[in-house]
Amino acid sequence: MTAEAFLRQLIKRYGRHPVYTDGATWYPEACRSLGLEHRLLNDEYKSLIERAIQAVKDRTEAFNDNYSCRRSGCNLNHVKNWLRLFNLHKQPEYLKLITQLKEAISLK
Repeated sequence: MTAEAFLRQLIKRYGRHPVYTDGATWYPEACRSLGLEHRLLNDEYKSLIERAIQAVKDRTEAFNDNYSCRRSGCNLNHVKNWLRLFNLHKQPEYLKLITQLKEAISLK
């Protein structure tokens, strides 16, 4: 049920596209229910995705370690500004990773 609700939100925002997963059992059923194509990623592509996610987590953690907010009632503008500067898609090492991911799922 949660996977289906999640996919509904993605459809609403991005339209209907194939859903790539690592083999989690709840996604095939949710895809069938919503009439979406479900595809399994092989191990090589799973590694690429895991590296991309870990890179974002590492950068976010580094930010939090250096710029954590302790102010009461903070509106998090400093976080929004940092995210604008983060510019993940323009970092060479991440650009290569994103290109590999696009090739992996034929979105290039």
